[in-house]
Order: sequence, then C-alpha cells, then structure tokens
Amino acid sequence: MNFFNFLLLCLIIAITSNAYFVNIKRDSTLNNDDSSEKEIEEECFKEFNSSLVNTCAPNINLINYKKECANLEVDKCKEFYNNPLDYFPTCKKSSKMQELIPPLMHYLKSALEIKCQEDEKGELCPLAISLIINYQNDEVIEDNCKSKKCTESVIKELKNIDSLNLKKEDLINSYKNNTNSEKSSTNSEKSSISIKELIEKLESDKCKSKYINTSSNANYIKINNSLLISLIILLLLIILS
Repeated sequence: MNFFNFLLLCLIIAITSNAYFVNIKRDSTLNNDDSSEKEIEEECFKEFNSSLVNTCAPNINLINYKKECANLEVDKCKEFYNNPLDYFPTCKKSSKMQELIPPLMHYLKSALEIKCQEDEKGELCPLAISLIINYQNDEVIEDNCKSKKCTESVIKELKNIDSLNLKKEDLINSYKNNTNSEKSSTNSEKSSISIKELIEKLESDKCKSKYINTSSNANYIKINNSLLISLIILLLLIILS
C-alpha cells in the first residue's frame, strides 16, 4: 500500500471513530459476562453520541471547512480534546473506556487538523484538499512539499498520530479474541511503520528543495516585478520630458 493510502486509511479510521466504538461494543458484549460492565458500556456509548463530538469532530468539506475548522479552536473544543473524560462521566466507570477514550480523541484531533491546514496564502494545503474530497494520488504529497508551511504542519500532526497509533491499536486489540489479536497487531505495526516512512519522505531534502525553490521563485518574481515597474516609470519620464 502506498504512502497516501496509508495516511488516508489512518484518517478514515480516526474520523469514523464512532465505528470503533460500535465494533468494540459488539466484541466486548460477546466476551464480557459481567452485566454491570455491559450496562456501563451501553450508557457510555450513548454518552459519546450525545457529547460535543458532533461540534468538535465535524464532517469537514470544501464548503464548510472555514467554519468547522474554526470550531476546533474554540475554548470548549480545546477543553473537550484536552480532558475528554470530563465529558463522559459514565465512561469513567469503565477502566477500558478510561484507557481508550483519551488517546482516541487526540488521534481524532490530529487527523482533523491535517484537513484544516492552510498554506502561506491562506489556502487549503494540497493534502488537506485531497483528504477532504477523498482523492487518492501520490502526487499530492509532492504538491504538498511546495509549501513549507503545509509540509511542516502536516509533519507535526503525523508525528502526533504516529505516537498514538500503536497505543490505540493495542487498546482496540484488547477487545478482540485471541485468534484475531496477532493479525491485528501485525496490521498495527505495518500502519505505524508506514506513517514513519511518510514523515521521513516529508522531511527529506527532496521535499525541502521544493519549497525552498518555490520561495526562491517567489523572490525572483518579486524582483522582476519591481524592475519592470522601475523601467515603466523611467520610460514615462523619458516620454514626458
């Protein structure tokens, strides 16, 4: 699987976190004989669906991204991601949910941040656009490298995702039965390695050279424009004299 597909997979996993809770709920219900624990988890899922998730983890598209991305920066959403368990009092009663929710929310926040990244001109980064419209193309990574701001901001969020990825997968695997746990662990390892490779790609000299050259071209154009204006003024002075 190529770099972009691995990143896209990670973001889809994060943004569809509700699906994780549903799957975990199904597995834990089958394997847990403690009725009180089941009741707690049932209430926890209801609590999750009625929380600030809809506001602070929105479905971002090319029309609403300005508004929805701004919502991520409001105080209530910052607090929601910094202390998610405060918004799930019932979930606190389950040790499993206490382990799962904080890293999953941080993972989700970083994934959404990538979709909100803008370049030096205030326009969406190529990678952000591609993830929003679900357009898979390795050239997007190359295009993203043309902006230093886009590249550095994506690297930052990818490193956040990478640091949480294995932990999150391990927590999810704990709800699987023993026959599937080995396979899930292997998939987690592959995903984590792939993210590391993507980070290396974005941090490479080849990627850096693209935004360095872009900066040089911008300066070159600026100098040429100044020179052109000077020549026009000089020409007007000659004509009028």
